[in-house]
Amino acid sequence: MLSAFFDIQGPLSLEFKEPDVSSPAQRYTQTLDKLHKAIENKRPDMLSSGVIILPDNSRPHITKVDDEALVRKKGEVLEHPAYSPDLSPYDFAPLMKSLIGQRFHSEEDKKAAVLNWFHD
Repeated sequence: MLSAFFDIQGPLSLEFKEPDVSSPAQRYTQTLDKLHKAIENKRPDMLSSGVIILPDNSRPHITKVDDEALVRKKGEVLEHPAYSPDLSPYDFAPLMKSLIGQRFHSEEDKKAAVLNWFHD
């Protein structure tokens, strides 16, 4: 699974997650920590004005504690209805189109192709 965070200037944090035994809430908190570090490195002025996160359409695995952790990092969650048409899998059609017909010999090759697409 890929977690991708963007601002108007482009990708802030791209993180591939492997299946593991930690809880989804724990993974979410770890992802927020990595995002915070990425923002500190790439756009430090953003932290003083605040960060707004628009999560994907379904968040049953995210707890109030996780949202509170985000608020402590000067962030806020922008809520929208589950399965809102504003966020659609088709938003990533250009990425999917760029990968059609390619053969990857390893998971690392696949990840590299996705990362290259985001950075081009």
